[in-house]
Amino acid sequence: MKFKTLLLLGTSLMVLSACNGESSEETEENADAKTEETAESSGTSEGSSETNETEESVESEIEDGGLIDKSKTEAGWINFAGELGGNPDYMTTDTIEYDSSKQYELSQGAYIAYYSGKEFIETSQMEHGGPIQQVEGADNIRISYHKSFNNKIKLTEQ
Repeated sequence: MKFKTLLLLGTSLMVLSACNGESSEETEENADAKTEETAESSGTSEGSSETNETEESVESEIEDGGLIDKSKTEAGWINFAGELGGNPDYMTTDTIEYDSSKQYELSQGAYIAYYSGKEFIETSQMEHGGPIQQVEGADNIRISYHKSFNNKIKLTEQ
């Protein structure tokens, strides 16, 4: 069981390091150092809690989408007619509360569908990250984005 945890931790660190642009040598060194630290402390309960804390922080970094709950997405994208399409290369968020009097910023390009309750208002396309359009009367949005942005996309209220 500890070997699987170490393997998962090492793999997670390599993936995160690759996303941050580190070279593969640096990634391997980091994974080896973390494996050695965990192996040295595996005899104590303190060591296993350190491993759990590290795994939890890695999970929260991967899932941190700001106002986007990445665990509640579905395949497809919302087109300009408000219909969810079946494009498997895109992900669409669950409903996100929205206040048109506030400013929101999106870290990556995406399609943003605006709603008043369940009534579709419009979809706007953002080619790059930045402030999203303010739509009067909208009280919730759904965001459709390419799967490759999943670890980078974040919606924040300014």
